[in-house]
Amino acid sequence: RMAPKSSAKGRSKAPKSSAKGRSKGKLLRGRQQLLKTKSADSSEAICQFNLGFEKCCAKVWDLFRTEGILVAAGLDDSKFKRDLKACAVGRPVMAYSPASHGGSGLLGFGIVTSPLEKFITGDSFVEGQMPEKVRKAMAEIFSDPDNKGMFKRKTQNFNSQYKNHTAVKQSKAGSMSLWERGQSFTSREQWQRFVRAFPRRWWKSYWQGFVQVQWQATVPFELGVKHLKCSGFQLSTMRAVTLRYPTKSQKQAILAALSMPTAKMADARADVDGPSASDAPNASCVVMASTVGPPASAGHVKAAMPCSSSQDIQSFLSCLQLQQFAPKMLEEQIDMESLRLLSDQDLMSIGLPMGPRRKLQAALASARVSS
Repeated sequence: RMAPKSSAKGRSKAPKSSAKGRSKGKLLRGRQQLLKTKSADSSEAICQFNLGFEKCCAKVWDLFRTEGILVAAGLDDSKFKRDLKACAVGRPVMAYSPASHGGSGLLGFGIVTSPLEKFITGDSFVEGQMPEKVRKAMAEIFSDPDNKGMFKRKTQNFNSQYKNHTAVKQSKAGSMSLWERGQSFTSREQWQRFVRAFPRRWWKSYWQGFVQVQWQATVPFELGVKHLKCSGFQLSTMRAVTLRYPTKSQKQAILAALSMPTAKMADARADVDGPSASDAPNASCVVMASTVGPPASAGHVKAAMPCSSSQDIQSFLSCLQLQQFAPKMLEEQIDMESLRLLSDQDLMSIGLPMGPRRKLQAALASARVSS
């Protein structure tokens, strides 16, 4: 028996996908392929760690460089588990500041030396020596009103391709300035106020965590690497923490870009500062020096370089524009030899705030490298 023919009228037509929808899907599939695919020449996986929101600024990056840490955040435990796996101990990691967040590109390359650990979870602070140290260091930055000027730039921190980002953007947390977000580190009350600005489902699960990193090469925040001299590798802004699989030659290009001699730093930066500020680099390599010990921030490079550790303590401090601390150091009988032996805690105990401490440590480290 012949089946009855369906009439043209009764046949349902499949909806045609729009050109816009097809192109968006193709873009997403291409980016996923870029992040997941290994080539035959792939080296070990590298964790790309994007600095976002209030962490994408010079002061916070100086803290990360000096203390050897990176800080991540997430809305729930599933994000924590993914990041914990990506930031496995012994895995290479590269720190990246996206232009859309106000950053300047690739900032550092190192090795993860501790697993991801929460220092804040839900509306409570995690106890412990290292969690408290990280939290207090962040609080010190956002307690100083002079640092507020770093967050006046316009940034685009939310990605509409993620439903969670859209939900947060539409909540009270989405209307907070970057400085207001940073204020959450200053006290438990401020943190609770910050968390309550998110949709209710994330009040108990939102977290901030850190990993410890042994840096092999870093550059100041303003002198990030925007472009890499290697084809087929782009710095992704899709996720805050993600695994990448560069080839050996691409990995070498990353290290080379971050290890240019210090003397060429400004010239190299000027050569590439004009063409593009996009998040998808595609041209030639740049910028600055490998660091050993506490590195110099961009604002202090010029001041730190001429200073010599062979000077007496007063001349050395004057060279760094820290002469106001000379009487206290003389009172404590600190000379240049003993100054090199002081820890960060020692400098804090004699009354040096974070800024002068970092400036002093950077100058001493620069003197050691030069010698």
